[in-house]
Amino acid sequence: MNLVVRVALVSALIPALGCGLSRAQDQPMLANTRPGHTGETGESGEIGEPGESAEPGESVSAGPRAEKLHVGVIITREAVDLSAEIGGTLTGVQLPIGTRVEAGTLLAQVEVAGLDAEFEAAQAALHVYSADLAQRQISAVDADRQDRRETALADAGVSPEAERERARLELELAQANQRKAAAELRQGKAALTGLRAKRESGQLVAPFSGKISSWYRDEGELVRTGDLVVRVTAVDHLWVRFAVPVADLGDIAPGDPITVALVPRGERVPGVVRHLAPELNLASQMIFVEAELQDMDLVDAPELMVGQGCHVSIGAPIESERAAP
Repeated sequence: MNLVVRVALVSALIPALGCGLSRAQDQPMLANTRPGHTGETGESGEIGEPGESAEPGESVSAGPRAEKLHVGVIITREAVDLSAEIGGTLTGVQLPIGTRVEAGTLLAQVEVAGLDAEFEAAQAALHVYSADLAQRQISAVDADRQDRRETALADAGVSPEAERERARLELELAQANQRKAAAELRQGKAALTGLRAKRESGQLVAPFSGKISSWYRDEGELVRTGDLVVRVTAVDHLWVRFAVPVADLGDIAPGDPITVALVPRGERVPGVVRHLAPELNLASQMIFVEAELQDMDLVDAPELMVGQGCHVSIGAPIESERAAP
């Protein structure tokens, strides 16, 4: 591979693969060292001279066929920075970086001075409104009974018409008081709901299962609305992104198997190509590919991390090759 193409390759990979690229390029090509091959001694005669490594996209002699290797980086499809929705004091920051959390786990709480007392006062007021409404309902029922009684007496000529009018006015007043009490109760419920939502908005909850990858604020700090607090990264479903020369596009398609050799130890993980970028990088003549990792046995191992460099070859790994060195 000439110098111009190599420079173009590095220029294309840096913005898309991130920091994992430099680590991947600096490490020796461990993927070339397979059981039975002793590249250091040259006994097999298939790996090459000691210290020899493959450039991205170049072929490495490995027996009867040449294996093309591509520089890649481990990525995740889900990572989120949780920010404070209200201003206040940050509490509950206890889980260390790297801790696995389930969806819905409370990670931290933003407490607003006086909010709890205000919430309790709103709860007490709601009880008062509810009791007042019950009393008004009883009064309205009694007024309705008196109104029917006076109406029947007035129709029979036993009671004067003025008593019927008085009973009717008392009924209307009782009904108005009942409506007012009901409105106050609804208002109290709305206030309590708003305070509850405000208090819950201070809770920072994991939106999905994953690991805590960073804390931006410490416990006891004063935070403002919008301040970043914690980052959660999904690690149960990892992907790899790598670049393929335009000349090799005919050799790869969605659904094709791949083999990912992790840097620096060379553990091998199978994957399946899912997406090919619709545009070609004109400067490097490379196209970016994303593949889904299939074997998640290494998810909790320190060797498999988001941002980690790797080497990708097209094709499924041989079972013996998947064993860690």
